[in-house]
Amino acid sequence: AEVQDLQRQVSNLKADLEVSDLKAAQLRQDASTMEDNEAVVQDLRGQVSRLEADLVEANRAANEVRAWKLTNAAIADLNEQLESLQVLRRDDASTMESIAALVQDSSSPRV
Repeated sequence: AEVQDLQRQVSNLKADLEVSDLKAAQLRQDASTMEDNEAVVQDLRGQVSRLEADLVEANRAANEVRAWKLTNAAIADLNEQLESLQVLRRDDASTMESIAALVQDSSSPRV
C-alpha cells in the first residue's frame, strides 16, 4: 500500500510537472507576444512622432500660403489705390492746365 501511495504521489508530481511545463511554455509565448507588441507600440510611437512633425510642417506651410495670399491681396489693393491716385493726379493736372489757360486769357490785353 505504501508503494502504491508513493507511485500515486510520483504520478501526481509528474502530472503537476507537465502542467507547470505547459504553463511555463504559455508564459514564454506570452512574453514573446508582449515583446512583439512592445515593438509594434514603439513603431507606432515613431509613426505618431513623424506625423506630428509633418503636421507642424503642414501648418507652417499653410500659414505661409495664407500670408502670401494676404500679401498678394494687399498688393492688389495698393495697386488699385495707386491707379486711382494716378487718375486723380492726371485730373488735377488737367484742371491746373485749364485754370492756367483761363488766367492767361484773363490777363491778356483785350482789344
